[in-house]
Amino acid sequence: MPGAEEFYLEGGQKGCVLVHGLSSSPSEMRPLGDYLASVGYTVHAPLLPGHGTTPEDLVNVSWHKWYETMANAVQEMSKKCDKVFLIGLSMGGVLSLLGAARSLPVKAVVSLAAPIYIRDIKIHLVPFLRFVMPHVRKNNAIRSIRKKKEKKENYSPAFCEYKRIAYDCQTLNAVNNLLQLIKILKTELANIKIPLMIVQSEDDPVVKPDSAHYIYSNVSSDFKEILPLKKSGHIVTMGPENRWLFVQIQRFLSEGGYY
Repeated sequence: MPGAEEFYLEGGQKGCVLVHGLSSSPSEMRPLGDYLASVGYTVHAPLLPGHGTTPEDLVNVSWHKWYETMANAVQEMSKKCDKVFLIGLSMGGVLSLLGAARSLPVKAVVSLAAPIYIRDIKIHLVPFLRFVMPHVRKNNAIRSIRKKKEKKENYSPAFCEYKRIAYDCQTLNAVNNLLQLIKILKTELANIKIPLMIVQSEDDPVVKPDSAHYIYSNVSSDFKEILPLKKSGHIVTMGPENRWLFVQIQRFLSEGGYY
């Protein structure tokens, strides 16, 4: 799918691996990636297996392949940069947290709208429905946001249009993999000891805000914080508070207590 490709932005000796969500693509991480690159970070957003082509390609891909792709990106970044950070959105946030729990060589993690509790009560039927209903249609698969002029310092791409490229349906076998991934993460959260920022919007139609508090309460990190958003929806990297969010992420990554 045009626009769904991975991207790599050369920068300094601090690197960020950005991990997109289920049925989406690195495009939803591009606004954040451009911002981080503009303030000196090297950025890589890999395309997870089964994404960016057709929904059918997701049917037989397990979460282990998504994790492997993320872990390989971290390992490659660690060869080029002195410090590496993981930032994941939605399912990408769950993968990033699991990577921290399993001691990938990262200094800190930023979790964006990572699901522990999902709002749709039909989610509990997915393990059964996936055998009779491979895909479920969804809305707003491709989202375009016009970036107006921004006076805030250090925001490089002031005039540009970002498009979120994603499938127009959810593959239920992939959703089932996400549920398995969440279940495993819950058993391993206590292994996370590195600094952690948890971002969650109160206006998220997909993830219950209690997810952020669950993560916060169950990790072992001494340096951790919840950054609440008021009106950003689920794709916080493309929401109305994104520029303020990017500055807060930069502030978190720049704090020196864990260097």
